[in-house]
Amino acid sequence: MIAAALCVLAAAAIVITAPGVLSAWRHSNPRPRAHSHRSWPR
Repeated sequence: MIAAALCVLAAAAIVITAPGVLSAWRHSNPRPRAHSHRSWPR
């Protein structure tokens, strides 16, 4: 029972925090070349 509750809580936390983490990782890593042309000062 405790393990199941922890799994549910972990899943909920991942679902809640995933969008913010993904957006922050995308902003920190300029992977897409199409958009990096304008942001890079090169």
